[in-house]
This record gives sequence, C-alpha cells and structure tokens, in this order.
Amino acid sequence: GIDFTADPFGRFIGYRNTGGGLARGVELSVDASPGAQLDLKTSYTYTNSDQRTSPVAGGDFFKSFGISEHMLTLTAAQRIGRRLNLVFDLFAAGEYAAPLFTAGGSRAFLFDGPVKADLVVSYTVPLSEGKSLRLYGKVENVFGRAYFEDGFRTPGAWGIAGLAFGF
Repeated sequence: GIDFTADPFGRFIGYRNTGGGLARGVELSVDASPGAQLDLKTSYTYTNSDQRTSPVAGGDFFKSFGISEHMLTLTAAQRIGRRLNLVFDLFAAGEYAAPLFTAGGSRAFLFDGPVKADLVVSYTVPLSEGKSLRLYGKVENVFGRAYFEDGFRTPGAWGIAGLAFGF
C-alpha cells in the first residue's frame, strides 16, 4: 500500500517542501501603440535566485540552476492593411548555470544566455461571411545565432509554415 505518513498532510501526490532557496527580483514592462497599425511590447526581468546550500561539490556556488539574472523581451507587431501581419519577437537572457552529465548536480557549468529573434508573417484570405483562411510562416532564430539550452547547442534558423481555417 501507499505510505501516507511520509507527508505531514497525508497526501500521496503533489509537492513536498524542502530547504528551498531565496528568490528576489523585479519585472518591468511597457506596452505601446505608437500608431494604429503598430503594437510594441517590451519587458525586463531581474532575478536573484540563490540556494541556501550549495548544489555543487566544494560548496562555494549558491546560484540556482537554469535561471538567468537578466532577461529581456521585445515584440513588434505590424499590421499592413487588413490581411497582412508581421511580428518580430526578440528574447535575450544573461548567463546561467547548469549541471551536465552529473548525478545530483555535483558540478556547475556556466553558459551564455540565448539571444534569439523570431519572425512571423501571416496573410488572411476571407472566404465568406465569418470564414477565412490564414496562411502563415515562422522563422525561429531568424539570424541563425548559436546558443545553448541546458548545455545543448540549439539549431540555427529553422521555420514552419501552415494554414488555419477560421469559422
């Protein structure tokens, strides 16, 4: 059977609190529409996330794994006429630490954070009253910039295309 005594509340699923860490930060964002056809959004996040005990051998490193101190986003959405939309999306983050190929995170490796831009284009064709067909394409990492996620190199620029039927 299930041992309900392991959890002070008798739960057999969910989360159990442990030693945890300290997290502090600030997030700032701005939304603007400088013209009827242009929307701009940007945000900046600062995060100071430390562990109470060091997750690495030697005990001299207290940063939380996978968390960048600085992150920035910028999105520009431009409507051209009633049918064509262009969206540029930029994401940038500072360096982060990650445990690689180790049991229990006994070593930390520092990686430069990603700087990645995406571009989306969509065109809507009206079919009849209340029905439309939207053709779209997206290029991820449009500038082909090399970066790592959790220590693994990501692909260069790549894209998708599709159709969406609206009714």
